[in-house]
Amino acid sequence: MPETSSLIDKQVCHIADDRIAVDPLERTVTADGELIEFGDKSFDILCCLAKQADRAVPHAEILEQVYDYTAQPAKKAMGYLLHHTRRKLGPELGDSRKGAIRIMKGVGYYAVSTLTEQDVATPETDEGVRLIADGRIEVHTKGLAVVADGRHVDDITGTEYRLLKELARTR
Repeated sequence: MPETSSLIDKQVCHIADDRIAVDPLERTVTADGELIEFGDKSFDILCCLAKQADRAVPHAEILEQVYDYTAQPAKKAMGYLLHHTRRKLGPELGDSRKGAIRIMKGVGYYAVSTLTEQDVATPETDEGVRLIADGRIEVHTKGLAVVADGRHVDDITGTEYRLLKELARTR
């Protein structure tokens, strides 16, 4: 079992323009002011993502924090739980492309702190950003993200990301 202390933080996390509040201590989630009930694992995944809002959290990291192992069945279960988590958040907040929880193919999932009209999500990084193509492409070295012309690229594969990261490193 994962250490409970790694999932518990006293600070309430707000995502999606403060429309969703995740309280790790009380283990509650409110969306647009309404309390939504989640199972233990669904809550743990949502909490993990909310605590790291705007950062693409790799599948393995989520599995380690929530399931304490990285077996393929757990990865499939995580995808299933996230699908149902999105449905519970409703059609707008649960939308997989413009909602609060999104996937970055080949990398992981991320929660957005701000929903914008243009749907621009630029995950923050701890180590910085590398610019290529005259500054038109940002390769986020730790957040595992790519932003092209100001728009988050969410359909990039892991291999494509690694190639862009290598290109950015050599510039």
